[in-house]
Amino acid sequence: LDGDRGFLATDPPPALIRLYDVSSKVRERFRRSLMSFAQRPGRSQDGTSMEIGANASSGVEVQTAIAEGADGVGLFRTEFLYLGRREEPSESELTETFAAAVRHAGGKPLIFRTIDIGADKPAPFLPLTKEENPFLGVRGARLYPEFVGLLQKQLVAIAKVAASNVRIMAPMV
Repeated sequence: LDGDRGFLATDPPPALIRLYDVSSKVRERFRRSLMSFAQRPGRSQDGTSMEIGANASSGVEVQTAIAEGADGVGLFRTEFLYLGRREEPSESELTETFAAAVRHAGGKPLIFRTIDIGADKPAPFLPLTKEENPFLGVRGARLYPEFVGLLQKQLVAIAKVAASNVRIMAPMV
């Protein structure tokens, strides 16, 4: 099964198997070459320093990003905790997830983006009105006045685990 190309071979010929073996080795070699940069500080060719922050949506993703050289988490996407669910996550579930992220960040910067539901990220438990242009419509902070309880629960969970490295960002302000 080739997920990159959307291809399935039920009885692949030996030549195709060899091709995928070679392709896999090339990818692994490329990944290892990129990893040689992972533990170096972010710096442009002219010497300008820059912080390399990862996107994450779980403690495991934070742990992986930090282990692979990220300077922190520039965007913890909290909305992924809400998608595909029939009910919103509990405060204790949010607190547990956020605590894992803070723990795995190991004191490095961690920015939680408050819930950004709407547009291409619907949550079945929220009765959202269909919009002509949902990407610019009622989502993120524009949604909070109508569903203030969602934001409050999230902020309480973040506050419970907050450390000096934690920041909060509200989308679509």
